[in-house]
Amino acid sequence: PAELFSGASNVKVLNLHHNQLTQLENGVLSGLTSLQSIDLRWNNLTSISEYLFGNNVDLLHLHLNN
Repeated sequence: PAELFSGASNVKVLNLHHNQLTQLENGVLSGLTSLQSIDLRWNNLTSISEYLFGNNVDLLHLHLNN
């Protein structure tokens, strides 16, 4: 759900690797305003919305390889 990470504004690193994710809803990361690194490796994502990281202005590292 889009509000999954609401109230988690201090999270800087998020590891979601090896979770068999197939999609990420727009807004699901919007509560992670301090996010600097996200690891989405080894999931089943086929596309990512151009708006997914809109609120994550501090994002430095995005790991997507499979």
